[in-house]
Amino acid sequence: GLAFVVIPMIGNNAIRSAGNTTIPSAIMLTAIMINVILDPLLIFGIGPFPRLELEGAALATVLARSVTLVVSLLFLHFRFNMLTTKFEGFKQTFESWREILHVGIPAAVTQVLTPIAIGMVTRLIASDGNASVAAFGVCSRIEMFILSPIVALAAIIIPFTGQNFGAAKIGRIREGLSLSVIFSLTLGFLAWVVFIFAGEAAGKLFNDSPEVFKKVGLYLKIVALAYGFHGIGMIAASILNALKKPFHALFINFFKLLLLLVPLCYLGMHSWRLPGAFSGISAAYFISGIAALLYLRQFLKNSLSEVNNE
Repeated sequence: GLAFVVIPMIGNNAIRSAGNTTIPSAIMLTAIMINVILDPLLIFGIGPFPRLELEGAALATVLARSVTLVVSLLFLHFRFNMLTTKFEGFKQTFESWREILHVGIPAAVTQVLTPIAIGMVTRLIASDGNASVAAFGVCSRIEMFILSPIVALAAIIIPFTGQNFGAAKIGRIREGLSLSVIFSLTLGFLAWVVFIFAGEAAGKLFNDSPEVFKKVGLYLKIVALAYGFHGIGMIAASILNALKKPFHALFINFFKLLLLLVPLCYLGMHSWRLPGAFSGISAAYFISGIAALLYLRQFLKNSLSEVNNE
């Protein structure tokens, strides 16, 4: 079912690049609703459906994504005229592949760096015991949920940046960056305020061990303060990809994950155990976010000067 999952992802991003964000959302919502309906039927064998358990969950996902595959292809062909059976020749085909891979390969490397860094951090935290590993896993899920609006913003800022860069409207990109930074910092600060009082309660939703949810509360009180800066780093990397500077974006993520996150977590763990490790993660988010913002602003300033000179 890999094609059913990957092709709609590519198609939805292509539709977003055309300036339409509603249709991709509707397509993904359709997949979610089909999953919601099919999961209990195929997992538990309700009614005439066989009880397939984990296999049923996988099958439900593939069936849901197969629907989104068909729908996304129909929109790409009939609404946006992005699909054709005409072969333009090997030269143009290879040139298109080269342009795509110029951005795609560094982005793929970035996706590989993230689990490597998280795996190394998990190994460090494991020295504090199973409860700490469980707490870190819970926090990763909470973090994913809290940062989802910023992840969505980082995805949407790519076509916004690309369109304005193509039109030489660097000022609009800078304005979009400023508004995105404000949004990210505001969301991060509000999350931190909530977790000061409700961090342990959030942990109780995922685990019933007092030791685990206390460590979840500790993590959220320390790391959530830097969520806004973590979001800035994601937004900056997305903008650089849209500006056809994928290796700059790759370096930002390499700097954050392997030059800051892992070493600072290591130093913190050996100096102050678990609070030190969490402080190292928070510091890595702070430093990388600020560095990415300063670098991107300087890059956009230089780009604006070049446009004005032209």
